[in-house]
Amino acid sequence: MSKKIIIQGYPGAFHEEAAREYFQNEEIEIIPAMTFEIQATKLCNDKNIDYAIMAIENSIAGSLLQN
Repeated sequence: MSKKIIIQGYPGAFHEEAAREYFQNEEIEIIPAMTFEIQATKLCNDKNIDYAIMAIENSIAGSLLQN
């Protein structure tokens, strides 16, 4: 059974790359969310989602305080 991982962003974004690297030896299903708010809402409401990948800092934009 694959692990369901919600990420912020589009398929192919850095969050997906990070998820695939972290879970590299496991079968995963990526669930994209366009905003951090949508990601958090889906994570809280969908009991089938196992993990979330969320940035807390960006080397270009700096701290992501809304996260």
